[in-house]
Amino acid sequence: MGRPRLDDVRRPQILDAFARCVARYGIAGSTLERVAAEAGVTRALVRHYLGNRDEVEAALTRHMVQRDEDDFDARLKGAPQGGRLGTVLDLAFGDGREANAVVMDELLSVAGRLPEIRKMLRAHYRRIQRLLDRELAAAYPKADPRQRNAAAYGVLCIAGMDDSMRELGLQEARAGQGRRAADRLLSTLGRRG
Repeated sequence: MGRPRLDDVRRPQILDAFARCVARYGIAGSTLERVAAEAGVTRALVRHYLGNRDEVEAALTRHMVQRDEDDFDARLKGAPQGGRLGTVLDLAFGDGREANAVVMDELLSVAGRLPEIRKMLRAHYRRIQRLLDRELAAAYPKADPRQRNAAAYGVLCIAGMDDSMRELGLQEARAGQGRRAADRLLSTLGRRG
């Protein structure tokens, strides 16, 4: 068995360093020099493995989306069939994801100028909405599909904004009011099946 390719080691190392920089300094403050220093490599190596600034931001988006989706998939795999909706909601509103939420918010801010990032993030959030809708269908089998889909979108929006409010230090977000608001929205779908 051969050694792993250096690309397979360096790229994730640099992308993780970039994510840490974005969480700390924002996307604009995460210069390639800072990313290189955080990763323990030279700026030239960052460019070698990831390309120019737009390519680096697109690579970070792919990296973060994949990380998020892997996290969702792993946690859902172990969830009991009847408790999957709770698991999805716990993931959407869970603690310990603040750094990821900060990075995703920053990537949303550049999506307006980079169509590739906009496309990736749109697909990612639509996947989460479909996942929510599927779990809502299982939990609320008698709910109108249009209302259920609207509720899934509403929960996604509440969760996203709740992350932003938590970052601002608002006690309401820290106290779980976003999750309770989502639960109230879901209660409009009727009794659980």
